[in-house]
Amino acid sequence: MRKIIFLIIISFLYACRIDTVEKYVKADSYKGVVTKIYQDKKNHMAYTFEIKSSDGEIFKDDFDVWPYIWDYAKVGDSIIKPADTLMIIVKKRDNSYKEFFYHF
Repeated sequence: MRKIIFLIIISFLYACRIDTVEKYVKADSYKGVVTKIYQDKKNHMAYTFEIKSSDGEIFKDDFDVWPYIWDYAKVGDSIIKPADTLMIIVKKRDNSYKEFFYHF
């Protein structure tokens, strides 16, 4: 009985965490150009993109929750994360693009 209660509690906590992360990701928005792609040794080898926004700000983001984006995106590509979505668009210089959807 204790094992079942423990599993229910763990499942509930995990579901709450996913819901919180998805809300944060969904609310986030940005647009910029990929300046660097690497696996971050300080963050469990997560695929990380360094992005320069149009106002010159450079920020880093973990892209492990966007499956296969790291195989498609290259330095110089545009990254667009619209607000209120769980999607990222990678736009190439030839105007081709691909949409990637959040997966946790």
